[in-house]
Amino acid sequence: MAGPQDGSGDQHNAAPGTAPGTGPEALERLAEDWITLWQSEITALAADRELAEAWSSWAALGAAWMRAAATPPPRAFVPGFP
Repeated sequence: MAGPQDGSGDQHNAAPGTAPGTGPEALERLAEDWITLWQSEITALAADRELAEAWSSWAALGAAWMRAAATPPPRAFVPGFP
């Protein structure tokens, strides 16, 4: 039976003087789990049709705003000025 006595538990793989679960292996596993979680979240968001339509609307609005902001203002007509 594996356990804390034989050193096979996650808590005992950490370097001496560090908190349990903070060893390199535990941190690597945590990072992999976090990436896997976000990949599944992004996949679910990409599959959501309503969200895709909303993002499309926001992108179109942003593009229109950028076009308007980049357009120089019209020159005002000043009588007597060429």
